[in-house]
Amino acid sequence: MALLWIFLLVVQPFLIQAKKYELHRQVGNLGYFIVSFLIISLFLVVKVTYFKNLATQSEMEALAILPNDTVEIFAFFNPLFLCNEVQKNMPDHLRFMAGTGLMMFGLGLGRFLATN
Repeated sequence: MALLWIFLLVVQPFLIQAKKYELHRQVGNLGYFIVSFLIISLFLVVKVTYFKNLATQSEMEALAILPNDTVEIFAFFNPLFLCNEVQKNMPDHLRFMAGTGLMMFGLGLGRFLATN
């Protein structure tokens, strides 16, 4: 899901540059579907992380790690929400969409470094 989201973030500017505004809107609407599953999958990752940590740590230690992961989910959702509020203001819309991409990059990199 995160890769699909990043793919959308890469494709969308090219659609604008090619003046395919209607297709840009349609792909953006597809983003609502993708982001719904993305947020669900992020919550599932938090759940799996909790149970994985529970096998090696006490319940209190496993619970203590959860706020870090859940904050990242809300940190992704915040620029996404703001992006939809400023759709008509292109510079702000672009900045907030880039913010969601940076959050996905950070989440993915963090998971990669934690597992290796």
